Amino acid sequence: MSTTSAPPHIQSLSVMKERAERVAAEAKHLADALCVEYTRQLLQNAFPRHARAVFTRDFDEEEPTLTRLLSADDEVATLDLSNQGEDYHTLTNELKTVVNEAEQQITRIGSDIDMFEHLDPGEVERDDGIDFILDLTAGATA
Repeated sequence: MSTTSAPPHIQSLSVMKERAERVAAEAKHLADALCVEYTRQLLQNAFPRHARAVFTRDFDEEEPTLTRLLSADDEVATLDLSNQGEDYHTLTNELKTVVNEAEQQITRIGSDIDMFEHLDPGEVERDDGIDFILDLTAGATA
């Protein structure tokens, strides 16, 4: 039974459902943009000398992780945070909390397609995953 030949109350429900789906999609897009901006501000505040954050999602993993913080300044070292390596262990507990919160916020976005709406693709093709770049110097996106 198509909705065009359906009784008026069913047609009305169909229209309301479509509107609700559209509103939900718009709300998700806004929520994702706010997660990104919150993460940008959080990382800018905690790591003011770094310009980009690299989040990596390995194909065998569901959640992205913050793997590197890059700087445009040659005098500021890149922080390699992959696999909670040596640089991660030099962070204070407060900075580790920031890293974990940033990962949680980016994870909330969900699919890779949604992440690419808000984050830049990585500069290097990888066989084992996808990199997403967050520009920490950019302004508000929401």
